[in-house]
Amino acid sequence: MARAGTPAYERPFGDRYTTADQLRLEDQLLRAGGWQVPSLMSAERAHELLRQTGWAGRLNEGQRSAVAGMASSPRFMSLTSGPAGTGKTTMLNAFREIIEANGGRVVAVAPSSVAAQQLKSQGGFTEAHNTAQWLGKIEGTCRTRPHMPIGRGDVLVLDEANMASNRDLAGITGVRGIHLTGLE
Repeated sequence: MARAGTPAYERPFGDRYTTADQLRLEDQLLRAGGWQVPSLMSAERAHELLRQTGWAGRLNEGQRSAVAGMASSPRFMSLTSGPAGTGKTTMLNAFREIIEANGGRVVAVAPSSVAAQQLKSQGGFTEAHNTAQWLGKIEGTCRTRPHMPIGRGDVLVLDEANMASNRDLAGITGVRGIHLTGLE
C-alpha cells in the first residue's frame, strides 16, 4: 500500500536515474537563469506606459507590478506563474503592448499551434509560433534548421513554459541577447 501522496507504482525512497545529457541540460538552464542583460526600460517607464496604454486601470496592483517587473528586469529570464483564471493572458497582452509602445519587438512561442493561434487572437501577438516551428525542427527527424529570426533586445515570450522539454528550453535559452519571459 502506498503512502498518501505517493503513486502506487513507485517505491517510496526508490532509486532515481537520469542521463548525463539531462544533467547537462538542467545545468545550462540553471546558469541561464542567472544571466544578466540590459533592462528593456526602467520600472517607472513601464508604469508610465501602462498608464498611457490604458492598462493601469484594467490590471490589479499585483498584475501591474508583475508586468513592470518583467519589463524592467535585468535578468535574461523572467518567470510568472499562477493558477488558471488569474489573468496571466491579460498580463501578457499588457506586457506585449508596453514593450511595443517602447519600440521593442515581442515574439510568442507556445507549446502547440492552437496555443500560438490563441496568443494571436486573444493576446494581440502578430508573431506567435509553436515551439517546434520556432526552434526550426524538421518534421520526422531530430535535426533542426536555424531558429526563426530574433534580434538583440527582442523579447521572446514562452507561454506555458512548464510544457516545454528541457531540450527545447535549452535550445531557446541558447539565443543570447534576447529577453525571455515565461508564463506557466
